[in-house]
Amino acid sequence: MPLNVIDLIMTDRRGVEMIFEKLRREPENRPVLVAELAARFVAHARAEERHGAGEHHETEELRAALMAADPDRPEFGATLKRLVEAVRHHVDEGDLVGALGR
Repeated sequence: MPLNVIDLIMTDRRGVEMIFEKLRREPENRPVLVAELAARFVAHARAEERHGAGEHHETEELRAALMAADPDRPEFGATLKRLVEAVRHHVDEGDLVGALGR
């Protein structure tokens, strides 16, 4: 049975949380993980935009900053922390899932 948009977004969010955890635990894999995270963010934003939901300006800026950051520098960790907080705030707002899940 095909997944609906809400199921896809929730699955994507769980995947993003897993990547956040790996970024903290596996510094040697950060370049690959950041690229995977960026791809998931783009797909998620497009899915929400197609359904008239989602504000991603802050997360887009932080994603770009994380991609540009040197994974071995302290700035990487600080940017990652801000990105995690921004994404979790976005999820807490209920965005598309809250709007469509009613």
